[in-house]
Amino acid sequence: MFDETTTFQITHAQVGADELFGIQVPESQRANTMFPVRTGALDGVPEIDMSYVFRPDQLALLRFFYRGDEKALLLTGETGPGKTSLVEQTAARTNWPVVTVGCHEKLELQELIGRVTITEAGSTGWQDGPAIDAMRRGAILLLDEGNFLEPGAVGGLNRVLDTLRNAGGASYYIPETNETVKAHPDFRVAMTGNAIDGAGKSNYRGIKPMNLALLDRFTLGIAVDYLPAEQEVTMLHRRSPQVRQDLIKLMVEVANGVRNSFANGDIRCTMSTRVLISVCAKLSTCPAEKQPMVLLPMLKSTMLFRVSVEDRTAIENVVNEMAQREGVALS
Repeated sequence: MFDETTTFQITHAQVGADELFGIQVPESQRANTMFPVRTGALDGVPEIDMSYVFRPDQLALLRFFYRGDEKALLLTGETGPGKTSLVEQTAARTNWPVVTVGCHEKLELQELIGRVTITEAGSTGWQDGPAIDAMRRGAILLLDEGNFLEPGAVGGLNRVLDTLRNAGGASYYIPETNETVKAHPDFRVAMTGNAIDGAGKSNYRGIKPMNLALLDRFTLGIAVDYLPAEQEVTMLHRRSPQVRQDLIKLMVEVANGVRNSFANGDIRCTMSTRVLISVCAKLSTCPAEKQPMVLLPMLKSTMLFRVSVEDRTAIENVVNEMAQREGVALS
Protein backbone atom coordinates (compact mmCIF):
# COMPACT_ATOMS: atom_id res chain seq x y z
CA MET A 1 0.00 0.00 0.00
CA PHE A 2 1.18 3.47 -0.87
CA ASP A 3 0.54 6.30 1.57
CA GLU A 4 1.76 9.82 2.25
CA THR A 5 5.05 8.48 3.65
CA THR A 6 5.88 6.53 0.50
CA THR A 7 9.36 7.20 -0.88
CA PHE A 8 10.59 6.35 -4.36
CA GLN A 9 13.98 5.20 -5.53
CA ILE A 10 14.37 7.10 -8.80
CA THR A 11 17.42 6.99 -11.01
CA HIS A 12 17.76 8.83 -14.30
CA ALA A 13 20.63 9.18 -16.72
CA GLN A 14 20.84 12.41 -18.70
CA VAL A 15 21.31 11.69 -22.41
CA GLY A 16 21.45 14.11 -25.33
CA ALA A 17 18.73 14.23 -27.99
CA ASP A 18 21.33 13.53 -30.67
CA GLU A 19 22.21 10.19 -29.12
CA LEU A 20 18.64 9.26 -28.23
CA PHE A 21 16.77 10.31 -31.34
CA GLY A 22 19.39 10.51 -34.07
CA ILE A 23 19.04 14.23 -34.76
CA GLN A 24 21.87 16.67 -35.31
CA VAL A 25 22.55 18.96 -32.37
CA PRO A 26 25.34 21.58 -32.34
CA GLU A 27 27.83 20.83 -29.58
CA SER A 28 27.20 24.28 -28.11
CA GLN A 29 23.50 23.38 -27.67
CA ARG A 30 23.87 19.80 -26.51
CA ALA A 31 23.51 20.66 -22.83
CA ASN A 32 20.10 22.16 -23.61
CA THR A 33 18.81 18.99 -25.29
CA MET A 34 19.32 16.48 -22.47
CA PHE A 35 16.50 14.05 -21.71
CA PRO A 36 16.12 12.00 -18.52
CA VAL A 37 16.41 8.28 -19.28
CA ARG A 38 15.11 5.87 -16.66
CA THR A 39 17.50 3.14 -15.65
CA GLY A 40 16.81 -0.52 -15.01
CA ALA A 41 14.48 -3.08 -16.56
CA LEU A 42 10.93 -1.70 -16.46
CA ASP A 43 7.71 -3.40 -17.55
CA GLY A 44 5.65 -1.80 -20.28
CA VAL A 45 8.34 0.15 -22.14
CA PRO A 46 7.41 0.25 -25.86
CA GLU A 47 9.68 -1.41 -28.40
CA ILE A 48 11.93 0.83 -30.45
CA ASP A 49 10.93 1.33 -34.08
CA MET A 50 14.21 2.05 -35.84
CA SER A 51 12.37 3.50 -38.85
CA TYR A 52 10.75 6.27 -36.83
CA VAL A 53 11.69 9.82 -37.82
CA PHE A 54 11.81 12.42 -35.03
CA ARG A 55 11.19 16.13 -35.55
CA PRO A 56 13.33 18.60 -33.56
CA ASP A 57 10.43 21.01 -32.98
CA GLN A 58 8.36 18.28 -31.34
CA LEU A 59 11.30 17.03 -29.26
CA ALA A 60 11.90 20.54 -27.93
CA LEU A 61 8.39 20.48 -26.43
CA LEU A 62 8.55 16.85 -25.31
CA ARG A 63 11.63 17.67 -23.26
CA PHE A 64 9.40 19.69 -20.90
CA PHE A 65 7.15 16.63 -20.54
CA TYR A 66 9.86 14.09 -19.76
CA ARG A 67 11.78 16.43 -17.46
CA GLY A 68 8.60 17.03 -15.47
CA ASP A 69 8.27 20.76 -16.08
CA GLU A 70 4.89 19.80 -17.56
CA LYS A 71 3.40 16.41 -16.74
CA ALA A 72 0.21 16.53 -18.82
CA LEU A 73 0.53 16.53 -22.61
CA LEU A 74 -2.22 16.96 -25.19
CA LEU A 75 -1.63 15.93 -28.81
CA THR A 76 -4.08 16.92 -31.51
CA GLY A 77 -4.19 16.47 -35.27
CA GLU A 78 -5.83 14.62 -38.14
CA THR A 79 -6.12 10.86 -38.18
CA GLY A 80 -2.90 8.94 -38.68
CA PRO A 81 -0.01 11.45 -38.56
CA GLY A 82 1.57 9.68 -35.58
CA LYS A 83 0.23 11.23 -32.36
CA THR A 84 0.32 7.96 -30.45
CA SER A 85 3.60 6.77 -31.95
CA LEU A 86 5.29 10.07 -31.01
CA VAL A 87 4.63 9.35 -27.32
CA GLU A 88 5.49 5.68 -27.65
CA GLN A 89 8.75 6.15 -29.55
CA THR A 90 10.10 8.86 -27.25
CA ALA A 91 9.17 6.62 -24.32
CA ALA A 92 10.90 3.67 -25.97
CA ARG A 93 14.16 5.57 -26.10
CA THR A 94 13.90 7.07 -22.62
CA ASN A 95 12.97 3.69 -21.07
CA TRP A 96 9.63 5.03 -19.84
CA PRO A 97 6.72 2.59 -19.36
CA VAL A 98 3.48 3.43 -21.18
CA VAL A 99 0.00 2.30 -20.17
CA THR A 100 -2.29 2.86 -23.16
CA VAL A 101 -6.06 3.15 -22.96
CA GLY A 102 -8.12 3.18 -26.14
CA CYS A 103 -10.90 5.61 -25.26
CA HIS A 104 -14.50 5.17 -26.36
CA GLU A 105 -17.86 6.62 -25.43
CA LYS A 106 -18.81 3.73 -23.13
CA LEU A 107 -15.59 3.79 -21.12
CA GLU A 108 -16.43 4.46 -17.47
CA LEU A 109 -14.27 6.14 -14.87
CA GLN A 110 -14.06 2.96 -12.79
CA GLU A 111 -12.47 1.15 -15.71
CA LEU A 112 -9.67 3.73 -15.57
CA ILE A 113 -9.31 3.87 -11.79
CA GLY A 114 -10.04 0.26 -10.80
CA ARG A 115 -12.70 -1.71 -8.97
CA VAL A 116 -13.43 -4.41 -6.43
CA THR A 117 -13.52 -7.73 -8.24
CA ILE A 118 -13.52 -11.49 -7.65
CA THR A 119 -10.05 -13.00 -7.27
CA GLU A 120 -8.98 -16.41 -8.53
CA ALA A 121 -9.38 -17.73 -4.99
CA GLY A 122 -13.02 -16.67 -4.99
CA SER A 123 -12.68 -13.78 -2.56
CA THR A 124 -13.11 -10.12 -3.32
CA GLY A 125 -10.17 -7.78 -3.85
CA TRP A 126 -9.23 -4.49 -5.41
CA GLN A 127 -7.81 -4.44 -8.94
CA ASP A 128 -6.01 -1.33 -10.15
CA GLY A 129 -7.20 0.23 -13.37
CA PRO A 130 -4.69 1.66 -15.86
CA ALA A 131 -4.67 5.13 -14.27
CA ILE A 132 -3.76 3.90 -10.78
CA ASP A 133 -1.32 1.36 -12.20
CA ALA A 134 0.52 4.12 -14.10
CA MET A 135 0.36 6.40 -11.05
CA ARG A 136 2.00 3.80 -8.82
CA ARG A 137 4.73 2.78 -11.27
CA GLY A 138 5.58 6.18 -12.68
CA ALA A 139 4.41 5.27 -16.17
CA ILE A 140 2.84 7.40 -18.87
CA LEU A 141 -0.93 7.01 -18.95
CA LEU A 142 -1.70 7.40 -22.66
CA LEU A 143 -5.38 8.17 -23.30
CA ASP A 144 -5.74 7.47 -27.00
CA GLU A 145 -8.56 9.40 -28.73
CA GLY A 146 -9.53 11.01 -25.43
CA ASN A 147 -12.29 13.15 -26.89
CA PHE A 148 -14.46 10.08 -27.38
CA LEU A 149 -14.95 9.94 -23.60
CA GLU A 150 -18.31 10.80 -22.07
CA PRO A 151 -18.42 13.88 -19.79
CA GLY A 152 -18.81 11.71 -16.66
CA ALA A 153 -15.54 9.88 -17.26
CA VAL A 154 -13.81 13.10 -18.28
CA GLY A 155 -14.84 14.89 -15.10
CA GLY A 156 -13.38 12.12 -12.96
CA LEU A 157 -10.05 12.44 -14.74
CA ASN A 158 -9.55 15.90 -13.27
CA ARG A 159 -8.56 14.40 -9.92
CA VAL A 160 -6.08 12.07 -11.63
CA LEU A 161 -4.52 15.02 -13.43
CA ASP A 162 -4.35 16.99 -10.20
CA THR A 163 -1.85 14.45 -8.86
CA LEU A 164 0.58 15.77 -11.48
CA ARG A 165 0.49 19.39 -10.37
CA ASN A 166 2.43 19.06 -7.14
CA ALA A 167 6.18 18.85 -7.72
CA GLY A 168 6.48 16.63 -4.64
CA GLY A 169 3.73 14.30 -5.83
CA ALA A 170 0.07 14.53 -4.87
CA SER A 171 -2.22 11.67 -3.86
CA TYR A 172 -5.34 9.89 -5.03
CA TYR A 173 -7.79 8.49 -2.48
CA ILE A 174 -9.56 5.19 -3.22
CA PRO A 175 -12.68 5.05 -1.02
CA GLU A 176 -13.34 1.35 -1.73
CA THR A 177 -10.09 0.37 0.00
CA ASN A 178 -9.47 3.46 2.17
CA GLU A 179 -6.08 3.72 0.48
CA THR A 180 -4.24 6.89 -0.40
CA VAL A 181 -2.05 6.35 -3.47
CA LYS A 182 0.85 8.74 -3.73
CA ALA A 183 1.70 9.53 -7.34
CA HIS A 184 5.15 8.47 -8.45
CA PRO A 185 7.17 11.54 -9.51
CA ASP A 186 7.62 10.00 -12.97
CA PHE A 187 3.87 9.64 -13.49
CA ARG A 188 2.75 11.43 -16.67
CA VAL A 189 -0.52 11.70 -18.61
CA ALA A 190 -0.71 12.13 -22.39
CA MET A 191 -3.96 12.40 -24.34
CA THR A 192 -4.46 12.29 -28.09
CA GLY A 193 -7.49 13.48 -30.00
CA ASN A 194 -8.80 14.55 -33.38
CA ALA A 195 -10.20 18.06 -33.94
CA ILE A 196 -9.77 19.09 -30.30
CA ASP A 197 -9.83 22.73 -31.42
CA GLY A 198 -13.13 22.09 -33.22
CA ALA A 199 -11.71 22.41 -36.74
CA GLY A 200 -12.91 19.57 -38.95
CA LYS A 201 -15.01 18.08 -36.14
CA SER A 202 -17.67 16.91 -38.61
CA ASN A 203 -15.15 14.46 -40.08
CA TYR A 204 -14.96 12.46 -36.84
CA ARG A 205 -18.19 10.88 -35.68
CA GLY A 206 -18.66 10.31 -31.98
CA ILE A 207 -16.16 12.80 -30.59
CA LYS A 208 -17.34 14.92 -27.67
CA PRO A 209 -16.74 18.58 -26.81
CA MET A 210 -13.84 18.66 -24.38
CA ASN A 211 -14.56 19.82 -20.84
CA LEU A 212 -12.88 23.21 -20.26
CA ALA A 213 -11.82 22.21 -16.74
CA LEU A 214 -10.06 19.17 -18.19
CA LEU A 215 -8.40 21.11 -21.00
CA ASP A 216 -7.14 23.69 -18.51
CA ARG A 217 -5.09 20.96 -16.85
CA PHE A 218 -3.18 20.35 -20.09
CA THR A 219 -0.73 23.21 -20.31
CA LEU A 220 1.53 21.58 -22.89
CA GLY A 221 0.27 20.68 -26.34
CA ILE A 222 1.59 19.56 -29.71
CA ALA A 223 -0.31 19.87 -32.96
CA VAL A 224 0.93 16.78 -34.82
CA ASP A 225 0.89 17.07 -38.59
CA TYR A 226 2.02 14.61 -41.24
CA LEU A 227 5.74 14.40 -41.82
CA PRO A 228 7.22 16.59 -44.54
CA ALA A 229 7.35 14.63 -47.78
CA GLU A 230 11.10 13.97 -47.70
CA GLN A 231 10.97 12.66 -44.13
CA GLU A 232 7.92 10.51 -44.85
CA VAL A 233 9.76 8.96 -47.81
CA THR A 234 12.75 8.28 -45.54
CA MET A 235 10.59 6.64 -42.89
CA LEU A 236 8.79 4.39 -45.40
CA HIS A 237 12.05 3.36 -47.02
CA ARG A 238 13.47 2.42 -43.62
CA ARG A 239 10.44 0.29 -42.84
CA SER A 240 10.19 -1.38 -46.25
CA PRO A 241 13.59 -1.22 -47.99
CA GLN A 242 12.39 -3.83 -50.52
CA VAL A 243 9.94 -1.35 -52.04
CA ARG A 244 11.13 0.67 -55.00
CA GLN A 245 12.13 4.22 -54.10
CA ASP A 246 10.21 5.72 -57.02
CA LEU A 247 7.01 4.05 -55.82
CA ILE A 248 7.47 5.29 -52.26
CA LYS A 249 7.97 8.81 -53.55
CA LEU A 250 4.89 8.46 -55.74
CA MET A 251 2.74 7.24 -52.84
CA VAL A 252 3.82 10.14 -50.63
CA GLU A 253 2.98 12.61 -53.42
CA VAL A 254 -0.44 10.98 -53.83
CA ALA A 255 -1.03 11.04 -50.07
CA ASN A 256 -0.23 14.73 -49.83
CA GLY A 257 -2.54 15.47 -52.75
CA VAL A 258 -5.34 13.53 -51.05
CA ARG A 259 -4.69 15.28 -47.74
CA ASN A 260 -4.91 18.68 -49.40
CA SER A 261 -8.17 17.74 -51.11
CA PHE A 262 -9.55 16.52 -47.79
CA ALA A 263 -8.54 19.75 -46.05
CA ASN A 264 -10.23 21.76 -48.81
CA GLY A 265 -13.41 19.73 -48.54
CA ASP A 266 -13.13 18.28 -52.05
CA ILE A 267 -13.20 14.67 -50.82
CA ARG A 268 -14.38 13.03 -47.58
CA CYS A 269 -11.38 10.88 -46.75
CA THR A 270 -7.71 11.37 -46.14
CA MET A 271 -4.66 9.13 -46.55
CA SER A 272 -2.82 8.57 -43.31
CA THR A 273 0.75 7.53 -42.73
CA ARG A 274 -0.48 4.19 -41.40
CA VAL A 275 -2.14 3.54 -44.78
CA LEU A 276 1.17 4.18 -46.55
CA ILE A 277 2.97 1.87 -44.12
CA SER A 278 0.44 -0.88 -44.79
CA VAL A 279 0.65 -0.49 -48.57
CA CYS A 280 4.44 -0.65 -48.43
CA ALA A 281 4.31 -3.77 -46.28
CA LYS A 282 2.15 -5.45 -48.93
CA LEU A 283 4.32 -4.24 -51.81
CA SER A 284 7.45 -5.58 -50.11
CA THR A 285 6.16 -9.12 -50.64
CA CYS A 286 6.33 -8.65 -54.43
CA PRO A 287 9.37 -8.65 -56.72
CA ALA A 288 10.51 -5.11 -57.54
CA GLU A 289 9.58 -5.42 -61.22
CA LYS A 290 5.96 -6.31 -60.35
CA GLN A 291 5.42 -3.67 -57.68
CA PRO A 292 4.12 -0.92 -60.04
CA MET A 293 1.47 -3.29 -61.42
CA VAL A 294 0.10 -4.14 -57.97
CA LEU A 295 0.28 -0.66 -56.47
CA LEU A 296 -3.36 0.23 -57.18
CA PRO A 297 -4.71 -3.19 -56.15
CA MET A 298 -2.78 -2.95 -52.88
CA LEU A 299 -4.10 0.56 -52.30
CA LYS A 300 -7.64 -0.68 -52.97
CA SER A 301 -7.30 -3.54 -50.48
CA THR A 302 -5.79 -1.24 -47.86
CA MET A 303 -7.96 1.88 -48.07
CA LEU A 304 -10.03 2.46 -51.20
CA PHE A 305 -12.40 -0.44 -50.48
CA ARG A 306 -13.92 1.56 -47.59
CA VAL A 307 -14.40 4.97 -49.20
CA SER A 308 -17.20 6.22 -51.42
CA VAL A 309 -17.20 5.45 -55.13
CA GLU A 310 -16.67 9.13 -55.89
CA ASP A 311 -13.65 9.44 -53.61
CA ARG A 312 -12.24 6.12 -54.82
CA THR A 313 -12.43 7.26 -58.45
CA ALA A 314 -10.87 10.62 -57.59
CA ILE A 315 -7.93 9.00 -55.78
CA GLU A 316 -7.36 6.44 -58.52
CA ASN A 317 -7.25 9.31 -61.03
CA VAL A 318 -4.68 11.11 -58.88
CA VAL A 319 -2.54 7.95 -58.71
CA ASN A 320 -2.63 7.48 -62.50
CA GLU A 321 -1.97 11.15 -63.26
CA MET A 322 0.97 11.41 -60.87
CA ALA A 323 2.43 8.11 -62.08
CA GLN A 324 2.29 9.32 -65.66
CA ARG A 325 3.91 12.61 -64.69
CA GLU A 326 6.69 10.80 -62.80
CA GLY A 327 7.23 8.27 -65.59
CA VAL A 328 6.10 5.27 -63.51
CA ALA A 329 4.29 2.65 -65.57
CA LEU A 330 1.54 1.03 -63.50
CA SER A 331 0.66 -1.60 -66.09
